[in-house]
Amino acid sequence: MGVSVARQTLSLTLQNSGAAMAREVGIDDAIVAGWTGRDAAAVEKHITELEALGVRRPATTPIFYRVAAARLTTATEIEVVGAHSGGEVEFVLLQHGGRMWVGAGSDHTDREVETYGVTVSKQMCDKPVAPVFWAFDDVAPHWDRLTLRAHVIENGERKIYQEGSVAAMLKPLDLIGRCPLPAGTPGVPPALFQQNASPVLSREAGGTGHPKSQGDLGTPTPAVPEARAQLPENTLMFCGTLAARGGVRPTKRFEFEIEDPVLGRSIAHGYSVRILPVLG
Repeated sequence: MGVSVARQTLSLTLQNSGAAMAREVGIDDAIVAGWTGRDAAAVEKHITELEALGVRRPATTPIFYRVAAARLTTATEIEVVGAHSGGEVEFVLLQHGGRMWVGAGSDHTDREVETYGVTVSKQMCDKPVAPVFWAFDDVAPHWDRLTLRAHVIENGERKIYQEGSVAAMLKPLDLIGRCPLPAGTPGVPPALFQQNASPVLSREAGGTGHPKSQGDLGTPTPAVPEARAQLPENTLMFCGTLAARGGVRPTKRFEFEIEDPVLGRSIAHGYSVRILPVLG
């Protein structure tokens, strides 16, 4: 029997109650949660932003896309095919060493591919994450005070792209409790194994795969009690984003952060995009 090897290994600094630990952290699974807003109006605004780019509405809200763990990176440059991709700041959750950690990342996505296949678009680009994570227990008591922020460089000028409180998104344990996970995942409640049913028929069943009404946000996914919610060990989840100021658009330089004003600290990271040619 061979030795199990993590699908991706990241060099991270884990901060717990003021102590910092350098760790090589293996990641087995990566999840990108979409349409995670607490406020239905804000969710609608983001869906409308993407609709303007030709992206269809989700079948459920929130929705959970699986992406290759190998796409995760702490690099300061990523390579993409074509000039139609862009970043989105998100808080990210990591289950490692028997506890949960929180950091910041960018759900960098190919906007052109997104118009015909959101799942495929999520897989097209690397997913940058900042190399520092905080113990979730340290920030949980003042969670809604945390702020997400992103800047882009456009025409040589640094501009604010996104900014707002994490309170715009579902709280971490609530979000985790809505996420269907693979059956048999160690330490995960059986309630999470059930794939949430949707009244929308899949393409295989003869349906469209999308809500019948363009005014429908999608079927809300039910949650399990927060006390039972837990990510599998060595799983990282992107947890939703904020509306972009000036609209969603391609970004060649993206800088993002999560700020904790209560403890007076922040986690920041930035990366450049190297565009590879499309030759057919």
